[in-house]
Amino acid sequence: MAVVLLAACKKDLITQPADASIKITGKWQNSYNFIVTRDSLGTILSADTVIVPGGVEPSYYQFNDDNTWVHAGIHNDAPDTTYSVQGTYKIESNKTITFVANGKNTDWAITTLTPNKFVFARKWNYFYLNKTIFRTDAVILTR
Repeated sequence: MAVVLLAACKKDLITQPADASIKITGKWQNSYNFIVTRDSLGTILSADTVIVPGGVEPSYYQFNDDNTWVHAGIHNDAPDTTYSVQGTYKIESNKTITFVANGKNTDWAITTLTPNKFVFARKWNYFYLNKTIFRTDAVILTR
């Protein structure tokens, strides 16, 4: 149901301001992700909820007071394989979080931030089979 709501929201996933009094420092479990793809006319090509595997080593984000972060866990496609990405982050006006890793900056809109839930989303596009595909990703973290 939530995927339908996200897919039906033509404007954005980026509508709720974050609460400035809530801090993101600490460990957050990456519960699931939403991925919506559209064509150039806005027609939905796919709307998927990706459940992030739990188990012994669930996927997580760790945000530290020194503005460093780590995202680690197990791959959906290869449950025997773990991964880890790390870098720095910056929050601007409690509306945007910028992740820096491997020399690349990626901006995400903060759509929800409560003591127990942190959601960030971004829109981007890519070229596939001679068409531009517009994609919206949302990452849902819980404590």
